[in-house]
Amino acid sequence: MPKNSAWGNLHRVTYLLLHRLALGLGEKAGVGLFPDWCRVDSAGQPQPAQTPERGSDFGWEAARLPWRLALDALWFKDEAAVRLLKVKFLPFFKREWQAKARLAAVYHYDGAPAVDYESPVMYAGVLAAALAAGDRDFAELMAEKILSFYRQEGDQAYFVTPDNYYAQNWAWLGLALYAGWVNKF
Repeated sequence: MPKNSAWGNLHRVTYLLLHRLALGLGEKAGVGLFPDWCRVDSAGQPQPAQTPERGSDFGWEAARLPWRLALDALWFKDEAAVRLLKVKFLPFFKREWQAKARLAAVYHYDGAPAVDYESPVMYAGVLAAALAAGDRDFAELMAEKILSFYRQEGDQAYFVTPDNYYAQNWAWLGLALYAGWVNKF
């Protein structure tokens, strides 16, 4: 994509904002996570979202972002995506994994777990980031963790619970990316 095109400019500005979001949000120092929601003030600085229903945790909304950034890295060899995932995002989760051998389903922006349960949604995003960063061993650990959510009862096979559409999708997307089934056309 030409750097001077409208799309090239949007790409550049988006990655600048994502970099800022990983570093801090308002007065809060960042640990490499992205908020589910935020706002940008008139000076162009990221700030926490101002409504209770639009929080700044790294959770169900933002958990999708590393997977999408990983596609930029893997498909388009986008160095900005690789750098953001490898230098900002992934180190936080590697430390969490090394300390606890599990990842929470949701984290507060400061890195503290927001819940005391796991989800394949979180593992799918971290798996994608590990692939983009070239850390196949960590990606394999994340794939194994996603598979630990797999259940089979009678003629039903699912992740977590049969009616958890979001978990089903993200478990599949994480594992499909890991297996090389997600291809650029």
